[in-house]
Amino acid sequence: MPHLDDISGWISEKLPALLAEHKVPGAAIAVYAGGEVFDFASGVLSHATGVEATADSVFQIGSITKTWTATLVMQLADEGLLDLDTAVVEYLPDFDLADWRGGGGGRGRQDDGSLRALLQDGGSLRAL
Repeated sequence: MPHLDDISGWISEKLPALLAEHKVPGAAIAVYAGGEVFDFASGVLSHATGVEATADSVFQIGSITKTWTATLVMQLADEGLLDLDTAVVEYLPDFDLADWRGGGGGRGRQDDGSLRALLQDGGSLRAL
């Protein structure tokens, strides 16, 4: 595994160029390794305001978290570390939704509380 100094050097050097290449106004990144944290930011929060991005900046990410989370879950399933047909509470015992055990999930699906049902974005929604 690369040392944090190597990682931080690479990020500090490459991130500004990557932002310019892909026409991204700004970004912040943090890496945790070996009990240490490196954080770095480059660019601006918005071209309209010109406010500089910092490691503490808050970025609006829209709905990308659903896609990102589903991608990570599918990668874990592909590696055999998660089973899509297992109830979410088997992996996250404190996880709860108002009515996931009731069946009859939205959009004509049987909602059994499984990862698969949750990823279908209809979990615990009753058909109207």
